[in-house]
Amino acid sequence: MRIAAHNLTFNYADHPVLREISFGVESGTFFGIIGPNGSGKTTLLKLLSRVLFPGSGLVELGERTLNSFSQNELAKVMAVEAQDANVGYLFSVEEVNRLVLEGVPFRDAYKKVGLDIEAGQFVPDKNVQHTHEGSIGNLCNDEICAYRNQIMSQFGFEQMESAIQDLLK
Repeated sequence: MRIAAHNLTFNYADHPVLREISFGVESGTFFGIIGPNGSGKTTLLKLLSRVLFPGSGLVELGERTLNSFSQNELAKVMAVEAQDANVGYLFSVEEVNRLVLEGVPFRDAYKKVGLDIEAGQFVPDKNVQHTHEGSIGNLCNDEICAYRNQIMSQFGFEQMESAIQDLLK
């Protein structure tokens, strides 16, 4: 699936970072983004993965604009692996759960993982083991989404949701 940027522009506050960037990359092609620190490489990747939104221009994935994908649709065709090793802390819940299941008291497990993260010694197991509704591994699970929608429908947010969807068009 081809990804293409068309006239992407992005500013952080009043500081322009990217101006009218355009390119396309075909599926199966290796592509490098090279430049000095602060030149906008990471910002460009965030725009291409919809972490940030351009001030102007658009990103296409296949025949569709990136903004036309729902979060679930996008997750089925695109994944981003962060280069920052510090994202391991996101998996610290798994480690705390593992230690507790091994008999370590919760406070001690929580403290150990926190100290390991702080010392830069935490090495996460990135395989998600637990499956309760709030787990990292199930945020887009169809069953969880249906359950969430059922709960949310009881609050009568349809008018607000409709207004939000209109804004996102």
